[in-house]
Amino acid sequence: MWGRYPLDFHGCTEAPLIATQTWDYQGMTFIPQLNFFEFIPEKESIKSRDNPAYQPATLLMDELKPGNYELVITSFHGGPFVRYRLGHLVKITALRNEKLNIDIHRWYS
Repeated sequence: MWGRYPLDFHGCTEAPLIATQTWDYQGMTFIPQLNFFEFIPEKESIKSRDNPAYQPATLLMDELKPGNYELVITSFHGGPFVRYRLGHLVKITALRNEKLNIDIHRWYS
């Protein structure tokens, strides 16, 4: 109706809104005002699935580099204040959107 395709978003039952697309439709950016995010590097995630007793290391947003991570969230708003290991694997593709000349929290697809 508006002549534009709607922007996509990433959400789930535990965290209705995790990230949204930038207006150039090239990946997504996290919305850190709604949840506290932690990231488990893919190798750590696999190691912990193979050995349930293993405690994987987590990284914060400012420690990320491009790569694959399992997403862990703690919700700030609504419901219980609980930390969730969602099992969502996200790919961090860039730390900045050069085309739009904007710095974004973290860009992923």
